[in-house]
Amino acid sequence: MQLNKDGTINKFDRGRAKVRNHILDSSYAVISETLISNVSMLSLAKAAKVSRQTLYKYFDSIDDIIFALKKRLDEELLDDIIPVFGQSGLNGCEKCLNSIQKFFDLSHADPKKFVFLSRFGTSPTAREVSSFYETLFAKTVGTEQVILQGQRDGSIRKDLDPQMAAFSLVNSTVAIALRLVVTKPQIDFADHSLSSRDVEASFIEQVRRWISA
Repeated sequence: MQLNKDGTINKFDRGRAKVRNHILDSSYAVISETLISNVSMLSLAKAAKVSRQTLYKYFDSIDDIIFALKKRLDEELLDDIIPVFGQSGLNGCEKCLNSIQKFFDLSHADPKKFVFLSRFGTSPTAREVSSFYETLFAKTVGTEQVILQGQRDGSIRKDLDPQMAAFSLVNSTVAIALRLVVTKPQIDFADHSLSSRDVEASFIEQVRRWISA
C-alpha cells in the first residue's frame, strides 16, 4: 500500500480497499445463508456484481475469502471488547467479568457472526492458525492487563498466573459463546434445561469465584 506524502492512503489504494470490502460484504451474505458446496467463485462474483476476473484480482479462492472474513470478524469482536478494559471506576475483577459479559452480549446481538465463526472454525489451515493466535494474543493481553490491575487493587487473587489465567478465560469464553450460539434457545440435561443466558451467568459466577481475592 502506497501512502501520500501526508501519510494518508492514496486514491488508488482507497479504491481497491473499497472494492475488496464490498466483495467481502456480499460474500459474507451469500456464504452465511448457503451450503458451502453450493458456493462458487462465479456465484460470489455475481453477488458482488463484479466480473470473475475482478474477483480473482482480490482473492485466489473461496478459502481465501473465508479466511479474510474470519479475520475481519475476529478483529471486529476485538474492537468491541477493548473499550471494556478501559472502563473507569471499576476494579480489575469487575473489568474482567464485564469483558466476558460483553462477549456473550455480542453473540446475542449478532448471532450470525458467531455462527459463521463456529461453522468455519474446524480444520484450520496453517495460515488460519497463525491468524487465530494473533487475535487470541491480543484478547489475552487485554485480559492479562486487567488481571494484573486486579491483583494490584486487591480484587483478584495474587496467586494466579496472569498470563495463564487470561489464556484460560479467553479460550473458555470464546468456546462457550460459539457453542451456545449454535445450540440456542436452550440446552437440555437429563432432568432440566438451561437457556444460553443461564449458562453464561453460571460461567461468569464461576469465574468470579475463581479469580476474586
